[in-house]
Amino acid sequence: MRLPYMQVAPSRTQDMRVGFGGLNLREDAAEGEFSFTQNLSSERYPYVAPRRPRTKFYSINGTNINGIFGGADFLLYAVDTGLYRISMSDTGPTATQIGTVENSKKQFVRMGAYVLIWPDKALYNSETGAFEQIEHAYTASGTVTLAQTNLAGEASDTATYIKVAASGIDDGLNDYDGVALSGLTGSGAAFNGAQVVYAHGEDYIIIAGILEEAHSQAGGLTVSRSAPDMDYLTECGNRVWGCSSENHEIYACKLGDPRNWNVFLGLANDSYVATIGSDGDFTGAATINDTVIFFKEDTLHKVLGTKPANYQITTTPARGVMDGCAGSVCVVDEALYYVSREGVMGYDGSIPISVGDKLAGMALRDAVAGAWQGRYYINAQAYDSPVQLVYDARQGLWYREDDTRMSAFARAFDGALYALIGSDICCLTNSSAQETVPWCMVTGRIGLETPGYKYVTNLILHIDARDQASETKPPSISIQYDGGAWEPCHVHSPRGRGVVYLAIPIQRRASYARLKIEGRGDFVLFGLSKITEMGTELGRSWAR
Repeated sequence: MRLPYMQVAPSRTQDMRVGFGGLNLREDAAEGEFSFTQNLSSERYPYVAPRRPRTKFYSINGTNINGIFGGADFLLYAVDTGLYRISMSDTGPTATQIGTVENSKKQFVRMGAYVLIWPDKALYNSETGAFEQIEHAYTASGTVTLAQTNLAGEASDTATYIKVAASGIDDGLNDYDGVALSGLTGSGAAFNGAQVVYAHGEDYIIIAGILEEAHSQAGGLTVSRSAPDMDYLTECGNRVWGCSSENHEIYACKLGDPRNWNVFLGLANDSYVATIGSDGDFTGAATINDTVIFFKEDTLHKVLGTKPANYQITTTPARGVMDGCAGSVCVVDEALYYVSREGVMGYDGSIPISVGDKLAGMALRDAVAGAWQGRYYINAQAYDSPVQLVYDARQGLWYREDDTRMSAFARAFDGALYALIGSDICCLTNSSAQETVPWCMVTGRIGLETPGYKYVTNLILHIDARDQASETKPPSISIQYDGGAWEPCHVHSPRGRGVVYLAIPIQRRASYARLKIEGRGDFVLFGLSKITEMGTELGRSWAR
């Protein structure tokens, strides 16, 4: 009797995961994610690889390092009372002092060739090398005269301008500067207060007004050009914007002129000031999509419009920048990222959304950040220790690098990312450095049992360990069953170059396992395979 053959399902199957989901500190971390990482990167996504080596670029001599700032071909740093510029030469980086500043933490804002240094209210021209103070003060010591004149400085009884003459009064001033006069007496007393310098020449300035009679006095005149005290600054639309918590005000300088904050002629290029009625102190400022944003911890103020006549300030209740985390505000791929009291936020100009949910409420504070190739590099205090995290905004993945404290970031020299580590300025994106990077990863839960009495007998790592140390000695691997103790794995590693397959036998029946993989040097983790076999319900303790 002839009977048909029966197709028997194979008792052994293999499935492979390619593409890893980054760091996930929550309980639901899956087998394609990591519950812990050290010095890993998503740069070779969908695979896993170590971060780039770090290179010490320049060591700063001094006691108090107060900030760094980068440009296309230079890098600035402030230490103690000096401001220095690092430039590249054939012999390497060289530093030159460009100015004297206060010994305090700095904010740097770029507007064209100008770099503003705050709170010093100083201005550095990165093209000419000129360093100057934004504020200006002059006190006359000789004779001061006021006379009716025209804009050319010629005497005129019909003109509507006044020539204020005194020795050296024009030094440091420019046409259309906004100044304040004080100390004038007699018929000149009416011109004390805010004025605009319509023209200037040797030993005189011209302001608007009609003088009842010519006036002369011995000294006593003070001419000052001032800038408001501001907590946070940003640049937008060829203006520098700032805010003051003490005065509850928002400011903008004159169009294209960061020296002038008090020019109000009713023109499109005027300075701007507005009072804000929301509660609380400002915590940060930024520019996104040609829009200025001022943050409070629970509020966003957005400035709309193109000129002072049509500027409008909107108020949105939202999770803003956490106090002390103004340095975390950073633009990455046309979106804004920052640390709020509830975690890391992403903001595209509409409503902020949380991008740090997988950090499981990690209590970040005192955060600073930088950006490079779609990645958000953020360094902060987490609980009682520092942590260096990287968020890949393009893939939506988090990775923890290590516990190095970086106090500032800067983009310089054609876009490379630099960080201030202690007294050293280090390049984070130089892949040619000689550092041998130690790395570690702990996977999420890897399910060992599936429906139908199937169970996992082996885990296989697909890894390319190109570093010589890793070729001669495979990575160290440990396994944990059902949250128990870590047990070392005796891994079989075929010899040879290129991709190797590290087979990890499952020694016991458990509902899930985690893998800890540690090593040094370069590697690429391509995938994780599970070998599954058929079993019976007798192997399940809960089924017996």
